[in-house]
Amino acid sequence: MPDEDDRARELLQRHDGNVSAAARSLGVPRETLRDRLRLLGVT
Repeated sequence: MPDEDDRARELLQRHDGNVSAAARSLGVPRETLRDRLRLLGVT
């Protein structure tokens, strides 16, 4: 999942680490993105 890790990091960078804003840009609930980031070890 290295590609997914990189994409997740880039997404957070674009939103200055703001998970809520990143989730909004993807159209997913914040909790869903937060859980996925934890699974990837990004946060």
